[in-house]
Amino acid sequence: QGIQGAVKIGSDYTVNVGDKVIHTKNNYKKQVFNGNIGWVTKVAAVPGKDPEIEVEFREGLTPQTIVYSGKTELDELDLAYCLTVHKSQGAEAKTVFLVLDPGHFPVQSRNWLYTGVTRAQKQVHLVGSERVAYRCIESQDVSQARMSKLGLRLQSLQSQAMDAEAEDDAQRGA
Repeated sequence: QGIQGAVKIGSDYTVNVGDKVIHTKNNYKKQVFNGNIGWVTKVAAVPGKDPEIEVEFREGLTPQTIVYSGKTELDELDLAYCLTVHKSQGAEAKTVFLVLDPGHFPVQSRNWLYTGVTRAQKQVHLVGSERVAYRCIESQDVSQARMSKLGLRLQSLQSQAMDAEAEDDAQRGA
C-alpha cells in the first residue's frame, strides 16, 4: 500500500494526482513517446522504496495507464501546463498564448510564429511586443520558404476577435 504524496520528476518538479505531464523521451518498451501528454492518476511514496506514479494517456482510441518507478523513468516526465512551441510536438490546444519577447527573438521566426498560431483550435493570444510579431512575419528562411498565408491568418484571427468583442458589447447594450 502506497502513501499518497508528492514525487519529483524530470527537472525536479513535484507532481501530485491530477497534474498534467508530458513524456519527454521515446520509451518503446512502455509504448509511450516524446510529446505524449497525460494526467497523473496515482502517486505512491513509500520510505525506503523507489517512488512510483501512474499516468493515464488519453491519446488514441483506448486510454493507456503507464507506471513510472525510479529516477530514470520519472526523469522521462515533465509538467505540461505550459509548453514551448518546440515541445508541443504537433499537439493542439483550445487556447494558445504566444509570448513575443524581444529577448528570445533568435528562436522566434516566421515558422515559429506559424507553428504556434496553428496549434490553436479556437483562440490564439499574442502577448508582448508588436515589433517582434512583425519581425517574425517579415523573416524568411530561404531554405524553408513556403506560402503559409500567415499574415492573412493573423488578420482573420484579429477580425474574428474584434467581431466577437463587438457582439459582446451589443449584447450588453454598450
